[in-house]
Amino acid sequence: MLVDVFDSGFEGGTFSGWDGEKDLGNDLGITSTAPHGGKRCMKLVYNDVTPEYLIKNLDELSEGSIAFWIKFALSGDWNTDPTALLQIFNRDGIELLYGGFKSTNGGIQYFSRMRVYGSWNESAWNLAAADSQWHRIEVQFKIHPTDGYHRVLIDNRVVHESAGLATDVFNGKAVSRMTLGTSASLREGVNGTLYIDDVSVASRLVTGSVLGLMEAPPSEMSVPMPEDTPVPTATPV
Repeated sequence: MLVDVFDSGFEGGTFSGWDGEKDLGNDLGITSTAPHGGKRCMKLVYNDVTPEYLIKNLDELSEGSIAFWIKFALSGDWNTDPTALLQIFNRDGIELLYGGFKSTNGGIQYFSRMRVYGSWNESAWNLAAADSQWHRIEVQFKIHPTDGYHRVLIDNRVVHESAGLATDVFNGKAVSRMTLGTSASLREGVNGTLYIDDVSVASRLVTGSVLGLMEAPPSEMSVPMPEDTPVPTATPV
């Protein structure tokens, strides 16, 4: 059973429920203009290469989901190169999952990848928004030596699903941190606004540890890294 461990609808008018924010460009705020639910939502102006994102510390989640509603003002100038939107890390600051977006054919596509032993499990680029309306993105995951999974839903429709994955790459070090916003790979020439609302994080209740059920890699230092995909992004500071 999945149980909510965090939710944020920004109704308090601040980011107090989060553990940190990076807003060096003063482009991150809360607005009452057309939220998805309630009276407020997060507003992010993407008009330079300065990262703007929220940080949430999580308690070693080994299985769960992250969901949020997002709206892009498609009248803006967006880039066809990807920008990070969602990243989750283990306690050593190593990226376990990445979600990015890019513009294509007048819409916004979303991509997700999850670390597996020696490689990445990657989704295709899937259409997330073809209009300036609210759309829901959800990523479900499980960290496990042999039975991990990576699932992506857009507007409650499964667009990617892989199971039986070796996702326990770092010997039981599960998800401990999440960032949400334009956290990496920002592009010159972009001038657009996006809105986020009703963020939720859920964890599956388990009895005992589901990690370490098979022989782990000899050491973290010897874990093979992907060769054909980008080197994982370090935790933003």
